[in-house]
Amino acid sequence: MILKRFSLILLIVSTVSAFEEVRKVDSDFYRGGRVLDTIDLSTISTPDIALEEILKKRGGEVVFTRQEFTIDQLSHILKLSYGYSEDSRRTVESYDNAYPVLVYLVNRDGAFVYIPKKDSLGKIVDDNIKRRLFSATKHRDKDGYISSANFVIAGSPKLAGIKRPREGRKFLFIEAGRIAQNMELAANSIGLGIKTEPDLNQLKIRSLLKMPSGFEPVMMISLGKLKNSNFKISPETLKKEKPAEDKDGGEKQDPKKKERLKIAIVVPERGADRRVINGLKNIFQISDARCFIAAPDDEFRNSDGIKMSPDIFINNLSARDYDTLVFLDGSITSRVYRNDELVMDIMYEADQLNKTVAAYGYAVGVLARSGVLSGGIQATGSIGVRGSVKKYGGRFLAESAVVRSGNIVTARSLDTLARRDIQGPEGISGFAAEILKASKE
Repeated sequence: MILKRFSLILLIVSTVSAFEEVRKVDSDFYRGGRVLDTIDLSTISTPDIALEEILKKRGGEVVFTRQEFTIDQLSHILKLSYGYSEDSRRTVESYDNAYPVLVYLVNRDGAFVYIPKKDSLGKIVDDNIKRRLFSATKHRDKDGYISSANFVIAGSPKLAGIKRPREGRKFLFIEAGRIAQNMELAANSIGLGIKTEPDLNQLKIRSLLKMPSGFEPVMMISLGKLKNSNFKISPETLKKEKPAEDKDGGEKQDPKKKERLKIAIVVPERGADRRVINGLKNIFQISDARCFIAAPDDEFRNSDGIKMSPDIFINNLSARDYDTLVFLDGSITSRVYRNDELVMDIMYEADQLNKTVAAYGYAVGVLARSGVLSGGIQATGSIGVRGSVKKYGGRFLAESAVVRSGNIVTARSLDTLARRDIQGPEGISGFAAEILKASKE
């Protein structure tokens, strides 16, 4: 009898202790203990679509882009996956109402934790950690890296097994699976899709996302768009574009035959070589290509200190909108561009889309750090980037002025080529010629 009472007391004490830990997590996140800032989620409306129609979309091709998702889209997915329904019930059942899971959102603005009770996102990391996040995954999925929104489902096995500690991890995986299922259904209902990555480096991701003690990442989910979906998406609708037809014979036209090349020249805020900018632009325009200058702000200074106006901001630059992207260097600092991480994202995405990617001088170092040169891709550039090229898996050709490796074109700076013909095959003309050749193939 005494033993039974003692066991009952132990059970009650351990249960109370576990619930106290849940309250501590609530206090940390819901009351601002770890949150830098909060973003309120928007009100959602459930699409009037039959479940059968949504299920038909499962397994469809998902397209991943850098285009940011709207707060309406993210609110829809988060609320339906792990939030509260209209009658104040949770959308996922949790064993013994433990709810031992936290859902994180990672994008280029930082990392956020979903706070169901406040119907908001709490910012916990004010930095772009996507590259470090994907270095902590086993497969380092390229599609997931390109995606502008990644969710991480994490939880505490101890809290999941409040009354049955040995079953805690099993209960946690079941609950995480339910959340992932809800997330996919919610995404599919608005024309989006997901891709999961279960093999995660526990220690690195716990540290990156500043998880509470005892919590561990279970899976990462990357958000994309369902190809050719007819479901409505805010602010746009994905529709399958019909190929143009010939007015005479009604035959399909090859759009590549009539479209002019669209080239973006990306420059830093100061120091880009005037001769390189003007030389490339003139050659591209003579070749009937449309040329656009992208810079961090509404003006930049070239190597002569002259202010110039760009055609587009780097923040608004999407690799999908161009056939070719050319990256130039400027004043030599620890960072070639104001936001090297953003530029590396653009480089990486452009390469994955098989666009022509060209880099000049010290910009080749940024290209190497983006991972584009990994796998032994040959490249040249300013001698100062040789270490970066080798470190990130490329092969540096010191004696070559211009090197083309498939869709990747690199060139050394004009200062390095001072004893050679700047406008010749080893100068601007040669660099531009290789870029155009790669762009047209």
